[in-house]
Amino acid sequence: MKKMAIPICVIGIMLVISGISVNATTMENKIVIDKVCTNDISQPLSKAVTNLTVQEAWDLLNGSCSYEIPIDVRRNDEWNPERIDTPIPEHPRHYCLDRLQNATLLAKFISLYDGFDIIVYCKAGGRSWKGANIILNAGFTGAIYNVVGGITEWKVQGLPTAIGGIYNITVDEAWDLCTDTGPGRIY
Repeated sequence: MKKMAIPICVIGIMLVISGISVNATTMENKIVIDKVCTNDISQPLSKAVTNLTVQEAWDLLNGSCSYEIPIDVRRNDEWNPERIDTPIPEHPRHYCLDRLQNATLLAKFISLYDGFDIIVYCKAGGRSWKGANIILNAGFTGAIYNVVGGITEWKVQGLPTAIGGIYNITVDEAWDLCTDTGPGRIY
């Protein structure tokens, strides 16, 4: 069992960094990894995009028992210099609006994130609203949130930002990812 802990941890970290939360268990010497998404936040009554303030988005991303994936739909030249900064493992994923407008790339997005709760943002909230509705109309089954005011309002409110799209994590953060037994985390 101890021999399996390190490979499970490494696989889990790779999946979490790629945007997938996992629950790993062993059954009769077989590793079982399931995608996990638990959320205590009440869902919209009808399937629709829900607008959030930047503070509400920040609060969701810092919740102890929920897991939302931030999706940045801005262009590459906007993403590289600055993006919102959120706690691990909820770091933003970059998926330009023009990619969501391409049927093939939209299908890939749905295959990666369907069933998860996503928080879509852009510079001010317009492109993210459009992108969120494209995702909704493609049959996405998770909750979809749009950040009103985007990264511009995020910065006005003094919330953290980061540079570039590469995530460097410390050894302590890697350890936390491997040992956290909370909902939606690696076991």
